[in-house]
Amino acid sequence: MHKNLLFCINCTPTAKNMYKFSWKSYVQILMERQGKNMNYKICLPMKLFMLFCFGGGAYTIVELLFRGNSHWTMFILGGICFLLVGGINEKFDLSLPAQMAVSSVIITALEFICGCIVNIWLDWKVWNYEQLPFNLFGQICLLFTVLWFFLSAVGIFTDDILRWKMFCEEKPRYRLIPKNVKGKPSA
Repeated sequence: MHKNLLFCINCTPTAKNMYKFSWKSYVQILMERQGKNMNYKICLPMKLFMLFCFGGGAYTIVELLFRGNSHWTMFILGGICFLLVGGINEKFDLSLPAQMAVSSVIITALEFICGCIVNIWLDWKVWNYEQLPFNLFGQICLLFTVLWFFLSAVGIFTDDILRWKMFCEEKPRYRLIPKNVKGKPSA
């Protein structure tokens, strides 16, 4: 039995009646009143929404601490990035540095798309990297791509811990080197 069931938002029957009150029990009560069973299809959107809000809120707080201001679009961008960065190891079996590299590319690509929309097309002037070297249209730059590489580790660890502790998913495990491929030694 999972020791964190008090905080568990789990959709399996094994967690039934093993906790006092949680999001699951509240949603389960609502669903039972409607005559429906709690199932994975109902739980997944709630879990994704909670992770999205956590990522968006965390990114907004980081921006407020370091820049002194933020914009509502950064909440949305932060939430989407958090979901995608956290979802990498849900779908792919990559080493931690590989996850961080993929995360950095994802975050930089989304930052470029968002920047082109909110800064260039809508002219909201949310950020501008034109003064930084190696920038592309002032929306992304090499410095922040490298920064996203290292910060993505925080996002990966945080997502994994939230999924493990809140949603009773598998305990996170990390590798620093890639797995062997067809008998070849790891690099």
